[in-house]
Amino acid sequence: MNPGRARHELGRWLRLALLPAALFAVIYAWPMVQILRGSLNGFDPIAGIVPALKPDFYVKFLTDSYYLGVLWRTVRLSLMVTVVAAIAGYPISYFLVRSRGRLRLLLIIVLLVPLVTSPVVVAYGWLVLLGSKGIVNMALIALGVTDEPIKMIYTAFTLVIGLVQVLAAFMVLSIAASLQSLDWNLVLAARSLGAGGWRAFGAIILPLSLPGVATGCLLVFSLSMSAYAVPALIAGPQVKVMSELIYEQTMALLNWPFAGCMSIILLLSTTGLLAAVGVLGRWQRARQIAAAAAEA
Repeated sequence: MNPGRARHELGRWLRLALLPAALFAVIYAWPMVQILRGSLNGFDPIAGIVPALKPDFYVKFLTDSYYLGVLWRTVRLSLMVTVVAAIAGYPISYFLVRSRGRLRLLLIIVLLVPLVTSPVVVAYGWLVLLGSKGIVNMALIALGVTDEPIKMIYTAFTLVIGLVQVLAAFMVLSIAASLQSLDWNLVLAARSLGAGGWRAFGAIILPLSLPGVATGCLLVFSLSMSAYAVPALIAGPQVKVMSELIYEQTMALLNWPFAGCMSIILLLSTTGLLAAVGVLGRWQRARQIAAAAAEA
């Protein structure tokens, strides 16, 4: 390709990218800049927001063990939700891809129902199931397993299960997309050469579906970090996460600068962890390629 044609192609692609870049700047980047600027203001309980340009709330957050503990709890619970969703979602994805007809349609509908249902309704359903007078506790008492209700609601366990139910569709559909594009003739070839079912899965199916697993983990982790309705309703103040702190500072205390500070920290924590995982994955792949080249 001659230099003139190369410049023409580059210019064409830049023009095509101009509109998405402008939309990104207007819809996302500019509001985030405003939140960042607002987080540097001061706050007085009587006077309200005090215009300033100081990182006082960032210092307060990063030097207070309570706020750091809530941030760490949010990260830890989000990681747990992601791992549970991946482990539970993979066999469902496999079964979905291998299913046909009405069964496959039914599975897709079941997966999508939590996404089109209000999180308040989903959380209330878990309250009915796991509350002190819920169906599960009443069944356990009736069977003689326990004499008094077991506390299952307002715990980290309930929060993880509730978020997995709501976000499972993102994981399942991401993995299913990878499995759908997989060349199943490779599996048949491996089986014809003597590989067992588990060996064929570990050598062919799992490696080729890892991009879908990675995409699902990215979506589930990001959405778990920022989830509000489900944690607020089924975890309560006993298991407080970052989204609840932000809501509290915004709506109850009207301390918008501190809420903006927490929002920026939550955003940086989420993107930072995802970026670190991406860098680690590329480093691992580079090592594997180098090792394969050395053996060859």
